[in-house]
Amino acid sequence: MKREVYYWMALFALVIAAALFYRFYYSAGISLSARFVQNSSGFGQVYPYQKLYFDVILNNTGSTPVSDMGVAVKINGNTTYAPGVTIPAGKSVRIAFNYTPTGSGVYNFSVVADPGRLYNIVDRAGSAAGLEVTVDQPGSGEAYTLLPSNGIVSRSEVNSNLLGFLYYSDIGMNYNIPAFGSGSLPGSSSFFGIFFRVVGSELENVSSASAVYADGNSVSSMWIRGYVNPEIISIAAKGQNLTSHSYIENGNNVTVVDLTGNESLCSWYSDGWIKTVT
Repeated sequence: MKREVYYWMALFALVIAAALFYRFYYSAGISLSARFVQNSSGFGQVYPYQKLYFDVILNNTGSTPVSDMGVAVKINGNTTYAPGVTIPAGKSVRIAFNYTPTGSGVYNFSVVADPGRLYNIVDRAGSAAGLEVTVDQPGSGEAYTLLPSNGIVSRSEVNSNLLGFLYYSDIGMNYNIPAFGSGSLPGSSSFFGIFFRVVGSELENVSSASAVYADGNSVSSMWIRGYVNPEIISIAAKGQNLTSHSYIENGNNVTVVDLTGNESLCSWYSDGWIKTVT
């Protein structure tokens, strides 16, 4: 009886030892590559509040599946995302994630497979990848520069850090900006009233300017920065069932929205700002 107990104890110890050997000494054969994917608008430069999209591709070049292996995604050395992945032998897995920088500067992104070193990966250097992204400082908000200069009778402008509907209400009550309720641009007033109610909390900076001309026409310009899609004006137009069309001009995706029969809005993304003219 005692000999049988010893036999099962020895067998159990052998199984544990084999499992530990497999876990810690088997070469998982993982190679890792990271690929930066620009947002769908294809901007060459990156500015604060512009969401960055990444793909991390993990390739299992070994002959045995890897189960629930940790993967650390770091930004400037700080781990922000650590999923567990399972990769069949000879297969690959794609991990998608995004990040929105809030300031200018250099951002270092790195990806490390098996950060806890639970697998005996032969080529640790090959199982990690790095990427450096430079976020440019946008210029100051100067919406007035988009207003035609000839024939101006009066001009108003305002730069504000008030968020959402507070901004809309502030300039509507205290500044003569036709896009905000003075009556000369009713389509714009209605459009931006809904716009700020929906996405205003995601905005960081807004610059507005307006001018009245000798021929009776009014023109308003608005520059917007924040946690919003650079194509937010086009999205908002569709949400409000307004007719719009887009075209490429000087490398920029320009959107024109029909607000009323004699009032239209033109929008594009440039230098870190969503710029509009009504």
